[in-house]
Amino acid sequence: MDLDKKRIDELTELLNKYNYEYSVPYVYEIFKGMQIEPINFKTADDFNPNRQYFISNDEIDNFLRRGRSSAESRFRIYTGFVSRPDRADRVKFIKDYYGLSGSYSGNDNLDSSPKGLTISHGNIMEPYAKVVLKWS
Repeated sequence: MDLDKKRIDELTELLNKYNYEYSVPYVYEIFKGMQIEPINFKTADDFNPNRQYFISNDEIDNFLRRGRSSAESRFRIYTGFVSRPDRADRVKFIKDYYGLSGSYSGNDNLDSSPKGLTISHGNIMEPYAKVVLKWS
């Protein structure tokens, strides 16, 4: 039995198992096309992409809006902002709301301290992007 026939039989069995709609030879040709050797591109020896990571204003807004991830928390933040037209009152509200706290959820880190609200991404000790929103 040649290799192509054996692979087609294996693929037929697999596709029948999951009630796949396409014909086996058609799918096999697609799979065969995926076996092309990758092309490696060489970069210049002195190439340095100098990637700079940052935290966008949208991310900051989402952190502030999200609160402690409950609907009640989001509603409390919303009403706190709407009911306080003065910027200083809103800052005091957020400072009191978060208090001294922090959270780490994989890639997103939030820390509230007397200095301000720190939002970072990556390792909590060595983040690749970080912003501190001062209370003043």
